[in-house]
Amino acid sequence: MPMIRARYPDNWDEIATRVKDAANWRCTQCGKPCRKPGVEWPHFAFWLMITHPEWFPNTSEGEE
Repeated sequence: MPMIRARYPDNWDEIATRVKDAANWRCTQCGKPCRKPGVEWPHFAFWLMITHPEWFPNTSEGEE
């Protein structure tokens, strides 16, 4: 599903990076490591995404 930027706060990249840092750049469900910015693609097959339990990203205020 593509990301619709208009639904996210202006500082979404900052929020997402903070959440990914807190998770040590690993999936909180399966533990697989994910690619950090600046790391070469051949070393990682996964891209860590931040999700919204209620499916409304513009309502989230740090409860990620």
